[in-house]
Amino acid sequence: MTTMAVYAVEQFQASESQAGLTSGIFVIGALFARLLTGKYVEVIGRKKLTYVSLILFLIVSVLYFPANSLSLLLFIRFIHGVAYGSATTIMTTAAMDLIPDSRRGEGTGYFALSTTIATAVGPFIGLYITQNANFSMIFTACTIFAVISLFIILFAKIPEADISQEQLESMKKGLKLQDFFEKKALNF
Repeated sequence: MTTMAVYAVEQFQASESQAGLTSGIFVIGALFARLLTGKYVEVIGRKKLTYVSLILFLIVSVLYFPANSLSLLLFIRFIHGVAYGSATTIMTTAAMDLIPDSRRGEGTGYFALSTTIATAVGPFIGLYITQNANFSMIFTACTIFAVISLFIILFAKIPEADISQEQLESMKKGLKLQDFFEKKALNF
């Protein structure tokens, strides 16, 4: 995300706050997607929603190339975050189902480690590319990784949830406040 703030400043003469928004709006999109994906992943189906999310991720990755205004860049960043948030929510859900109960802690730790490594290494790679090439190379790398992800997911085992028809019908009834908050978790 660090590189996107620099890109906004260099390409569109963005102010500091606009550059920060360019970076942060991705996270806002991811948060928005996670709230909705958590509910609808089982309704739509994990594998189908994973394909949709990764195809959207690929399309949005390509859209960075013709982006010619800060407003368009912000829109692309938001949608990119939505695609990322949705895909990672589904993959985390699937990974938790694939990890045997006897090794849940260990498996969860290894899975979470991949996210930690990505957030540690990603900005370094982005800045390295920026210093040694140009921003088009960053967009090219992102597009290549999106294609690779889509290819890998074609062969991945993504288990569907074992839920009853009653649970499925309940999930289809729209959004309610209790879909986002569990009273028992508040411990009052």
